[in-house]
Amino acid sequence: MNNYDNINNFSWGSGTSNSSATYPGNTGYYGIMKASNVPAGDGSWWNDGRSINTNSAQWIPQANMKDTLSHYVLKFEISVTKPWTNGSIQIVKDYSWTYSALYHPWKTSTGATVPFTTKGWQTVTIPLSNFVDSKGFPAPTLSDLLGSAGAGAINVTFTNDGSSTVQNFEAAIDNIRVVRVK
Repeated sequence: MNNYDNINNFSWGSGTSNSSATYPGNTGYYGIMKASNVPAGDGSWWNDGRSINTNSAQWIPQANMKDTLSHYVLKFEISVTKPWTNGSIQIVKDYSWTYSALYHPWKTSTGATVPFTTKGWQTVTIPLSNFVDSKGFPAPTLSDLLGSAGAGAINVTFTNDGSSTVQNFEAAIDNIRVVRVK
């Protein structure tokens, strides 16, 4: 869907770079999402380079739209060099908040906070079945999540859904794609 190089659907939002000094191990350009002093409960993802927003791209081949959600995952590479302890990356399609997926690797299954950093780049995998509505229910079908064409923009956003101020958040993201796993 977007890798900032030969597949560049990036529209607006975060900064971009190809510096190996800042994020070693990169293979070309990548997006850098940054946020600082974000108050608790602040969902203003459009401010200060806190999002990656693409133009329309094909998520799932239209011929495969009868498959179930469990057949597909969203993947991207992330590099986090400064400890991340609050706030979430929230992912939606076409600025529609009907279904979204959250990524907050600093939060443990017990609710404890463990500062998150990566050693270089690592792959994040989010099943499409993790895209849920405001009540926590997943989209019933791929068409409900993606529309009948299986295409649209992707919005990778940073919001502070926590109860304390996010002092600093910075993450590099690259190679956003949907992959068939079954």
